[in-house]
Amino acid sequence: MGNNTSAEDSVPDDDAIYEREASESYARYGLKRGAPIDTKRVAAAIDDFGWNLLAKLETRRKNEGITSGCIAVSPVALATVLSSLAAGIMHGSPAGEEISDALQLPVMYAECLEAVGDNMRQAVASGDARAVLWMPMGLWANSTLRPDFVEFVNDSLGVEAKRMVDTSSHGVNLWCADRSDGAISTIIPDGTKTNYCALTSGLHFCGQWATGFHPSKSTRSVFNITGARRQKQQIPCIMMHRTDQRLPYTEVWSSSAASRTNAVADPELAIIAPEGLVAQIVELPYAQGYTNSSAFSAYFILPAAAVPLSQLIAVLGHSPHRWRKWKTGLRPKCVQLSVPRFRMQSSSPVISKELQSLGIDGVFNPGNDSTVLHGMSEDPGLMMEGVYHQVLLTVPAAGRAATSAMGGGENKVPCEWVVQWQCVSWRKPPHDDICSVLPSLLNTHHTHAGDPHAEDPHAVRTPHAEDPHS
Repeated sequence: MGNNTSAEDSVPDDDAIYEREASESYARYGLKRGAPIDTKRVAAAIDDFGWNLLAKLETRRKNEGITSGCIAVSPVALATVLSSLAAGIMHGSPAGEEISDALQLPVMYAECLEAVGDNMRQAVASGDARAVLWMPMGLWANSTLRPDFVEFVNDSLGVEAKRMVDTSSHGVNLWCADRSDGAISTIIPDGTKTNYCALTSGLHFCGQWATGFHPSKSTRSVFNITGARRQKQQIPCIMMHRTDQRLPYTEVWSSSAASRTNAVADPELAIIAPEGLVAQIVELPYAQGYTNSSAFSAYFILPAAAVPLSQLIAVLGHSPHRWRKWKTGLRPKCVQLSVPRFRMQSSSPVISKELQSLGIDGVFNPGNDSTVLHGMSEDPGLMMEGVYHQVLLTVPAAGRAATSAMGGGENKVPCEWVVQWQCVSWRKPPHDDICSVLPSLLNTHHTHAGDPHAEDPHAVRTPHAEDPHS
């Protein structure tokens, strides 16, 4: 019998091609099309993105010889606005794959974007209602935007897509101040012109600790930083102190950790920590939300005396899965913790070059393709000019302070590092055991981070620790 199937019937239709490509894209990131994407998976992907971005920012500071100021990054906010940008990229464009590769999520597809948005909303909703949490996210264009695009990114991701009134930054900064209750008044530097398209994202967080630092135990102290020409400086501060019998704690060792409690081994780091101890990590939960569990946590990392913080950032940036491995060692332990009260804000909000170095280049340099962003606007030639990001973090004694009161009871410490979500890390002066905060982002629960410490070379101490230098 002959085959009655015509050549026309054997050609896959557009829907079939779309489904095949979508399934292949999901599989590339370890996901199955049609299966739920849970919070833990989204958190891990955004965590990795945050560590990669942090390493790029550290490289820029090093290359430019910057020794002061702060870096503050919220991978959650950034991943969300980048996802909204992906929604405006024409299907099949390599630019969409670049964003998906950076986030390790198939954000080229609407159903994935909706899943990301749902997870973000659940994370925020499960937090403590008393916490201050503002996350203004905007996409700006000097073109007429498609109404269906504007509605989709707003409903699915909480991103406001707007047409700019003019090319100046004034209107965008007024919008950001309004959306952050006045906490972030400038997100695009004054004088910056936007002729095509820009992304803005910000975060202001001030939460309440599950167990706070009692004000009566705070003392006047100093915080050590490294100033110009690597000169050590001592900044007066109010140091908070706390002893907790069951605080999640672990140590990272380049040698075997089998004989140690609260420890995890990472033999690949023997090159930067030949003496064995790489870092100490403690988790400080924020107050629980309506789900009766802490939605956010601060993670503090104290590098070993011989390990520069810049090297920790480098290894975590190049191998972000390492952070998940380190957290598996966290177990309850008696910990003495000293933390300065402070507020901090990032020094430079422009991160376009760092995103390009992560492979997100097609939206900035579309070349001859004038329709890259045709999904958000019919105007030809639209491209991304700048990505601007600003984070404000406050860490008071009880863990909570009103925006209007900031600066009164907080230290204006010129900290040198800030990292993810609400995650903070501080640069450690050479050969000094200054406590540092690196982060996690939204892990199984969603995180936020805290900060670093003090003149005491053992600001994080564990009584009866096996290593005499811990």
